[in-house]
Amino acid sequence: VAIQLYSVRQELAADFKGTLQKLHDIGYRAVELAFFYGGLKPDELAAMLHELQLKVCGIYEQPANLCKEDAEVYKYAAKVNCKYLTLGFSLKDLEERFAECQKILHQAIHVAAGHGLKVCYHAHAHEFQVPKGGNSSYLQRLLEETPGLLFEADTAWIKAGSPQSNIPNFLRTHEKIIPLLHLKDLNEDGKVTEIGKGSIDFP
Repeated sequence: VAIQLYSVRQELAADFKGTLQKLHDIGYRAVELAFFYGGLKPDELAAMLHELQLKVCGIYEQPANLCKEDAEVYKYAAKVNCKYLTLGFSLKDLEERFAECQKILHQAIHVAAGHGLKVCYHAHAHEFQVPKGGNSSYLQRLLEETPGLLFEADTAWIKAGSPQSNIPNFLRTHEKIIPLLHLKDLNEDGKVTEIGKGSIDFP
């Protein structure tokens, strides 16, 4: 079990090491990085995480960064021994330049593979939309038409994007390509809330 550090981004910005220490004290032993590395160099971050006994299960980054052979994210991934990189696209990008998004995915997967890494797509609610004149959602097309692409599923966004979906069945359908899973709950207003206090039936 890990925590997505985007969830505590404000706390990290105020006190990076102190926040990581508190997460360790709570009981976390793994984290998923997202865009922010605390202003530390790759070896410095690796040393801090080692000191705090925190492993890195994934890194969420901007798509353009994953397409560059010499991008800093690959240096961080190597130092913290992370095997999965995650990205996503805005609804505007998917609506206006879907083909380009696909090209970016192919490039990111190719570059990541050269570093021994895998790329996951993290879908929010908007990827479940079906474009006008289409038969498949943006997410379905991305997953089906992009060889080598993995899927970082998110229970809250499955619920928000496809309210009628049976979440366990949806996850089983894609289980072979899901190495990372976000467990989140939504309240009646569609906002993220503590697991067990929202509308999703967690066993």
